[in-house]
Amino acid sequence: MKRFTTYQQLMETASRLESALPTVSDLQPDEVPMITGIAEILRQVKDVENRREIADDQIRQFKQQGIRFDYSEFIKMCQL
Repeated sequence: MKRFTTYQQLMETASRLESALPTVSDLQPDEVPMITGIAEILRQVKDVENRREIADDQIRQFKQQGIRFDYSEFIKMCQL
């Protein structure tokens, strides 16, 4: 296992791993409209805390269903 000698090395490695995650547009053609549609619906939730909770629940469902992508992109799509 690789040891990190500096914080900068750790952050560079984390950045490379994060960029390796697929984006929403990299997903299966039938998954893209589903994810964008869910984000559109969540943007209609006025209360930001409620929107955040629902988005977090949705990410848990994505994980359970094996839909893997950069979840931070989904959070941005939900305007959080």
